[in-house]
Amino acid sequence: MKAATCTATGVRYRNCAVCGSSEIEATPALGHSFTQYAANGDGTWTATCDRCTVTDTRTGAPLLPSAAQPVVNEDVTLNILYSPLALENSDVTALHGKATVGGVVYDNLPLVQTTVGGVPFYTVALDMLTPDTFGTTVTVVLTDGDTVTGNAFEYSVKQYCLHMLADTKTDAAVKTVCMDILNYGEATRLYRVARGDEVSAESITADLPDTYKALATTAHQSGAVIAASGSGAYTFTAANVNLKDDVSLVMKVADAAGLDACKLICEVAGGTTYRLSYSAARVEGGVATYVIPVGIDHAYDTCTVYLEDANEVKVSKTYTLSIASVCSAYENNPGTYGSATAALGAAILNYATSVAAL
Repeated sequence: MKAATCTATGVRYRNCAVCGSSEIEATPALGHSFTQYAANGDGTWTATCDRCTVTDTRTGAPLLPSAAQPVVNEDVTLNILYSPLALENSDVTALHGKATVGGVVYDNLPLVQTTVGGVPFYTVALDMLTPDTFGTTVTVVLTDGDTVTGNAFEYSVKQYCLHMLADTKTDAAVKTVCMDILNYGEATRLYRVARGDEVSAESITADLPDTYKALATTAHQSGAVIAASGSGAYTFTAANVNLKDDVSLVMKVADAAGLDACKLICEVAGGTTYRLSYSAARVEGGVATYVIPVGIDHAYDTCTVYLEDANEVKVSKTYTLSIASVCSAYENNPGTYGSATAALGAAILNYATSVAAL
């Protein structure tokens, strides 16, 4: 493997986990990264590339964020922080953030005044990031809708985590969270590749030890076995986890006939009670699939799931489970669910533990 530099392409080798054949893949040059500008005293500002010795000199103070940091809550939000001094000559009320993530543009992101550690900042929150985009470089600018103020800033959740892991002053607990974020992102990416979903080819943990190199590229979708109590006309056949935006609980009913008058009820201990109508389900081949947005911050909370009719009478058995119990089943049974799914289960459990500890 030859790492890419600012100006030169890199090379990496990939081995097929099934047949053992290999291929060579070129990785694009990184381009220069100028983030730390200093005044020269003559109206110009100069920065040295973060990765090499090339310098960049500009007239006037470049508007760049003072810092960037992720916030771990239901998912990871990357906050871009701007110093009030950098914006003192701008009409802050007219500005908003505009971000590009993997070719998708997110406009009209609020520029909000806040404090971090008692220090005032203006913040643009990038809350659209999903686990498989943790390694994707995000381009952020401030604009009034017509004119871009200052320079574009490029960063990613991965860059932040790698920086914190390399910094000797980083607290051990923070390093653990950063590793969990990276592993969660990589496991999500591999899981989606295994299921045939379209995801970025970039490996989120490319700069870390080959934690997931040996993973097979197959995933089983039969769902974890779930226990039930009581009786009813309908039976849930499987439980899965879904990673569209956050971690959701997915429940399947084998015989969907007559369900159009019913609702799925999911009571999350210490959280929300979800009531999903039949129209919210995806029905294919007589199987109704319900996606319940429980969220990573409730991964360990018990979910009580059942169906009720229009008169609020239970018409199914009552199922007690959690995202954690499904993920534990994945992690402990790689032969049943596939190694990619097993790694995903382990990564979600570790990540959920980090979220709970914050």
